[in-house]
Amino acid sequence: MGIARHPSQGSIAGRHQCVPQPVNFMDHSWRVPADAFSGSKLVSIGLGPYPEHGVGWEAGYRVAYFANRRIAAQTPSLPTDISHLMADVEMSSADAVLVWGKPADPSFQRVLRSLAAEYQTSLAIVDPALGQVGAVVAGRIAGNQVPAADSPVSHIGGR
Repeated sequence: MGIARHPSQGSIAGRHQCVPQPVNFMDHSWRVPADAFSGSKLVSIGLGPYPEHGVGWEAGYRVAYFANRRIAAQTPSLPTDISHLMADVEMSSADAVLVWGKPADPSFQRVLRSLAAEYQTSLAIVDPALGQVGAVVAGRIAGNQVPAADSPVSHIGGR
């Protein structure tokens, strides 16, 4: 049984060449927002800008890996029920939230506005080719923090 890979990845000469390297993913502009907060836990909401290159729902996991952080919860869609989303973000005790989407999307803006009540800072995630593709919301407001505890009951997936 062979390893499924995109034709642009070329031949597999060694096991380390099996990891796809999506266009622009390791660009400096993607690393700055993830390094702009302290803490270890992230929540990822929405799809990254390059699902055809493995940076769709996987975008949060990739940012977490390269920033040496842990994904506490993730959902591939921008939810319409903000109350469930905010309850899950609160239960996750996340230090930061990655929100993937375009600024013109009303769902993206609704999620960012809701998170602004819980977090102090919002930094754009910018792709050189596409412009803003998301935001990192960080700096949990002290009065809104709950004691850290992973809960098995969640409306968004977690690891």
